Amino acid sequence: MYINLISDFKRRRMKTKFIIFSLVSSIFLFADYTIQTAQANALETRLKAQSDTQKPQALSQQLPYYPARAKEAKIEGSLEIKFDVDENGQVQNIRMLDSPAVDVFGLSLLQAMEHWRYETGKPINNLKMIIEFKLSNIN
Repeated sequence: MYINLISDFKRRRMKTKFIIFSLVSSIFLFADYTIQTAQANALETRLKAQSDTQKPQALSQQLPYYPARAKEAKIEGSLEIKFDVDENGQVQNIRMLDSPAVDVFGLSLLQAMEHWRYETGKPINNLKMIIEFKLSNIN
């Protein structure tokens, strides 16, 4: 009987470890990104900029790619972001409102924003935008 209790305990422990391992693996697989730049041009984003002061005009806003795993899993979402534009028109200090969409689309958006440019000479802080990722906007 003592041996059976130990066996049962080991079996339960192994099941628990397997479940935890499966959950952790799923999280890592879900967060994995495959860059598909060809889809970037097909992605339509809705941008809302808000500011109390005169904001600089966007000269270049590269669209983020739609992560392949999100597309396969039919995941849509939106990201609320705040960022600053420096004297040279470059995006700085990007902040994303914490949401589940950050894990799915955040990397794609950050990579695109590295290439955004605004007119020079009009620095501004706390520019706010909402970026939407919708499957219906992909070819």
